[in-house]
Amino acid sequence: HMEVSIMRLPPIDWSGLPLRDLIPAAIQGDARDIRWRGEIQEGRNGDVEIAWLESMFIDRQQNEREARTRLCLARSGNIQPIITMEYWPEDMARATKAWDDALGSLELGMYIEDPTKGYTLH
Repeated sequence: HMEVSIMRLPPIDWSGLPLRDLIPAAIQGDARDIRWRGEIQEGRNGDVEIAWLESMFIDRQQNEREARTRLCLARSGNIQPIITMEYWPEDMARATKAWDDALGSLELGMYIEDPTKGYTLH
């Protein structure tokens, strides 16, 4: 499953604080049995800065089953979402596609007057 939370930051220049430097604080206090963490991945999608990390943990609620988790911090202007996703290893192909699609289509700070109609050019 994937979850998104949005933080609205004070309107200052955040370019001097790379998201990769915030990932350790975002994962601090994770009480799960983390077995490994991957390298922090960084990228951009237009004006959206993105940094994310994948980890493997043992899910104590599911009979000691191995599970994966991904955490992403993104930022554009003063909007900073945190996106998380957890999945089973056998679902990796489907989860990776969902993750790539979500990050690849991420747009922040776009005002949509009528959400039932979506973005319109008129």
